[in-house]
Amino acid sequence: MVKYQTDEFYARAIEIVDYLDTPEIEKTFTEFDDKLTAKVDTSKLTAEAEKIKARDDDFTDEAQKIFQMISTITERLDGIEEAYDFASVNTSIDALQNGLIQSSNRSRASSDSEPITFKGISLTIWTQFKQIFDKIKAEKRFNLEEMCLHVAVEIRELGGNIKKVTVQGFYERNIKKKDVYISTLDDIGLWLDSKLNVVNNAE
Repeated sequence: MVKYQTDEFYARAIEIVDYLDTPEIEKTFTEFDDKLTAKVDTSKLTAEAEKIKARDDDFTDEAQKIFQMISTITERLDGIEEAYDFASVNTSIDALQNGLIQSSNRSRASSDSEPITFKGISLTIWTQFKQIFDKIKAEKRFNLEEMCLHVAVEIRELGGNIKKVTVQGFYERNIKKKDVYISTLDDIGLWLDSKLNVVNNAE
């Protein structure tokens, strides 16, 4: 009985082995492998590939944005540098112009600050003026400022227009402006004429 069962199991095993070696099982495994491959290719792998591509596209877009920002910053820096160059040139020109103006002003001030030289007819007028001025000053016992004010008042009474400080400047030969000097000569001339006429009439 035992031997019969053993033989039966052995025969069954041989049958299974023979069955596994048949082309049918190979076909089954091949179809399963094809289905598995197709399923993987069309689902997860495709999705992952799309995700990777999307990330690559995003990276490309970000890279392009960064390059654009760099280009914009470079253009702005170039503009700033160019504007700075122009500003530097303009500043240099302004400084040069200011230097020339200041130099001209100093030269003019230096020229204006030098006392005018009394010579010729002006020296003659000044000499006569000083003689009469000192004489009246001594007679009236005026100090210099009082005498200058006295002369200025008399000149205004004669129709002239002169200040006390101008009379003092003429007396001290310290007039520095030519236009003032010319008008002062006219006013002093009026005063001298009036005093000389008095002297002549007295004689």
